[in-house]
Amino acid sequence: MSDLLQRGITALKSGDKVQARRLLGRAIQTNPRDEQAWLWLSGAVESDQEQLRCLSKVLEINPANEMAKRGVGAIRKKQEQAAEAAKSAPPFPWIADVSSPQSQLSQPIPGLNHSRGLDELPPEQREALEGFTQLTTKELVSHRSRQEIIERLVKRGFPRQAVKQFVDELAPLSIARDKMIRRKRYGKMMWGGLLLTLLGIGGSVITYIIATEPGSVHFYLIYGVIFAGLANLIIGSVGWFTNQ
Repeated sequence: MSDLLQRGITALKSGDKVQARRLLGRAIQTNPRDEQAWLWLSGAVESDQEQLRCLSKVLEINPANEMAKRGVGAIRKKQEQAAEAAKSAPPFPWIADVSSPQSQLSQPIPGLNHSRGLDELPPEQREALEGFTQLTTKELVSHRSRQEIIERLVKRGFPRQAVKQFVDELAPLSIARDKMIRRKRYGKMMWGGLLLTLLGIGGSVITYIIATEPGSVHFYLIYGVIFAGLANLIIGSVGWFTNQ
């Protein structure tokens, strides 16, 4: 038995599934046909699909492995029961609309393991959580409270630790988007200020030309438009360059 396999088994027996998956995964990388590594890994993974994949690998290596056969049979039976139950229930309860009065998810699902991280979620639940990427980013950009966003997603049935990781991973994206929005706003202010300044100067020049003609005595300096344009131009320019 390899050292990696032995350490992986020890980690699994001690309840550290994350470490067990890492060690057993490395053992399999070293020897992809390690029957025992695949068998023990089936006990360290989280989802039925992952367990089934590991046990199928065991049977591919050794079709006579009784433990793998029993494990596959148990998973198949569980899947059949779940399929029957799914006929009368939504396939993904965690994506229900919690804003709806009819929603049953006003509180987190009882018994949910909130210590599970993002990388420990089953593929289908991680995919469902990632479906909220755009909405969560918009809420971060609008400066909605991080804790409020987390609580809303937890109420949809996602583990708290996974939600925290998900929101933290989106934070840099929201910052970049926030800067882009501000840059666009300041850009409009900058060009608008330049246009106002040019209009004010142009108008003043025209009145000056008219005032130099015989019979004209009035010259108008449109300083209000010029000052407003210059203020917008300066503020917009500073904001635009600050948010690059």
